[in-house]
Amino acid sequence: MLSEPSPRKHRWLILPPIAVGIAILVWMAQGREPPARVDADERAHAVRVIEAPALELVPTAEGCGPVRPSKVWKAVAQVAGRIIEVHPRLRDGEILAAGTELLRIDPIDYELAQAEAELAVEEENVRASLEIEARNQRLADQELERLRKLSRQGTVSDRDVDQA
Repeated sequence: MLSEPSPRKHRWLILPPIAVGIAILVWMAQGREPPARVDADERAHAVRVIEAPALELVPTAEGCGPVRPSKVWKAVAQVAGRIIEVHPRLRDGEILAAGTELLRIDPIDYELAQAEAELAVEEENVRASLEIEARNQRLADQELERLRKLSRQGTVSDRDVDQA
């Protein structure tokens, strides 16, 4: 039978590869010289300096011929109605800030349409309630007729029929 090697023997097997690696590293570093350093010379250049004063300028453009905008904006309202107010600076070529109200549409048409829609919904609800009440009335009539029949047979009292 073969005996298993003891764990102590395995521990010493790692040392030879480490020693060989260290020896190779020392051998490679012995014959090398460090990289040469080169000092960079700074060269001075003569320059001319001109001071520029800050000026407030208003750009203007002069020209001849027809002028056309590079972009044309066409608006489409999401609701119908008559325009009751226009921004005073809304004209060709004017630049307005984002979020500026340009036009105001008369809200009466929109409010009227909204009220009509609410009335239509309310009417539909009332009709549905009326149908439910009509079904309840039919059921109550059927129950009353059943109790009258049972009363004629003597199985239900007159008081129960009167309550129904």
